[in-house]
Amino acid sequence: MTPRTAHILLVLSLLVALLRFVLVALHVHPFADDWSYTVAGGEMPLLDRLVHEHHSWNGRWASNILVLRNPMQLGLDTGLMVYRAVPLVLLGLTWLGALVLWRALFADRATRGQGALSATVFLLLYLQVMPDLGEGIYWYTGAVSYQLPSALLLFLAACWVRLSRGAEGVQRIGLLAAALVLAVFSAGCSETHAVLVVLLHAGVLLAMWRTGGMTRAVPIFFVALSIGLALFMAMAPGNAVRAEHFPERGQVLHTVFWGGLQTARFIATWVTEPALLMASVLWVTLDRRLSLTLRWNLPVWWVLAVLVGLVWLLMALPYWATGILGQHRTVNVACFVFLPGWLLFLSMALRRARWADVIGHLGSQRMQRWTWALFVGALFLVGSGRRVGMDLLDGRLAHFDAGVMERYGAIQQAIASGEKELHLSAIQPMPRSLRILDAGPDPEHWGNSSLVRYFGGDLKLYVGEPTAATR
Repeated sequence: MTPRTAHILLVLSLLVALLRFVLVALHVHPFADDWSYTVAGGEMPLLDRLVHEHHSWNGRWASNILVLRNPMQLGLDTGLMVYRAVPLVLLGLTWLGALVLWRALFADRATRGQGALSATVFLLLYLQVMPDLGEGIYWYTGAVSYQLPSALLLFLAACWVRLSRGAEGVQRIGLLAAALVLAVFSAGCSETHAVLVVLLHAGVLLAMWRTGGMTRAVPIFFVALSIGLALFMAMAPGNAVRAEHFPERGQVLHTVFWGGLQTARFIATWVTEPALLMASVLWVTLDRRLSLTLRWNLPVWWVLAVLVGLVWLLMALPYWATGILGQHRTVNVACFVFLPGWLLFLSMALRRARWADVIGHLGSQRMQRWTWALFVGALFLVGSGRRVGMDLLDGRLAHFDAGVMERYGAIQQAIASGEKELHLSAIQPMPRSLRILDAGPDPEHWGNSSLVRYFGGDLKLYVGEPTAATR
C-alpha cells in the first residue's frame, strides 16, 4: 500500500468515525431541564427571568440566556430541527477551537494538514473517552452550559498564545477584544468555567512574569476581571436557594476524600482507554519528529502536579457545592482539560535522551501504520464509539426517536380531547450511548409537568409503571 493510499484510507476512516456522532444528533430530543427552561422562559420577559434566576437559582449570566431562549421556543417542528443542529455546531466549534490553538502553537513547525488531522483526532478522542456523551454534546441545557465554554476556552488560549508572541497594532487590539469577550462569556456559562477562566489568566500572568513577553498590566487586568466575574457568580443570591437542596454540601474532608478518589478513578479510566494509548504514541512520535515542544522548558513533575491538581479541583467543586458528584458535566470538563495536559506531560517526561531509541522505533513507518490502525479500531470497537455504532446499527436510536415522537402526538391529542390523565408506556430499550432522564410515573414530577405545559395542557402524565410512592 502506498503512503498516499494509506493516508486516504485513514482520513476516510476518521470521517466515518466522526459521522456516527453526527448521525446521533438526528435522533435526539429535549428532556428534563430543556422543557422546564423552555416553559420558564416563555412565562415572562427575558430580562425579568434572568433577574429571577439570579435571585432564585444561579448567577450564570451567559448560559441562562441560551437555556431560557432555547430552540424549543420556536415551536416543536422548527425547534426540534434547531435543537438537533446545536450538537453539530458544538462539534464543529470544538474542532475549530482545537485547530486554532494548534495553529497558534505550532504553525511554524507543522503543516495545515497536520493541524487539521490533529484537531480531528482530538475531537474523536474526546468523544471516545467523555464520561457522559449526552450531557457533553447532545443534551442542550448541559451542552451550552459546559461544552460551549470549554470549546471557547480553546480560542481564548489561542488568543493569549498569539499575544505572548508579540502581536502588535490592529492585530493586538483585535486579540485583546476577542479575549475580553471570550472570557466574559465563558465565565458566565458555569461556575466551573468561571474558575477555569481565573486559572487560565493566572497562568498567563505567571508566564508573562517569567518571560517578560508583554506588559504585566494586561494580564493583571484580566486576572482581576476574571476574579470579579467569578465572585459575581458565586455571590448570586440564587446560589443560597439552590444550596438548600443539598444538605451534604460544604464538608471539607468529604470533598477532599471523594474528590481525590474520583480523580484517581477517572484518570485511571482515561489513561487505560485504548484510543488514548494509541493517540499518546502518535503524539510523542509526531512531537519528536517535528520538535513541537522542544522549546518548552517545563519541569515534568510540575506539569503532572498541575494536571492532577486541575482534575482534582474539577472533581471537588461539585462535592463542595452539593456533597455528591451527581451529573457528569464537570467530569466532562475535567476530561477536556486532561487530554491535552496528558499529552504535554508525555512530551516533557519522554524528552530525555534514553527514550530516543524507543520513540524512534515507534515512529517507523510500519509501527505508525499499526498504531493508526489500532487507534481507528478502538474508535469503533470500544468506548463511546462502540455504543454509538451499536445504537445506530440495531436501531435503538431510531426506536427512541419514534417513541418520543409518538409521545408528543399522544399528549397533544389528549389535551385536544380534554382528558385529565394520560398513561403512556416507557420507551424501552433506551439508547446505550446516551443517559436520558426520561419522564416517569409521577405526574407531579417537574419533568412530566413541564412537558405537558409545553404543549399548553394541564393533564396528569404517567409514563411507565407507577411505583408505590406514586400510586
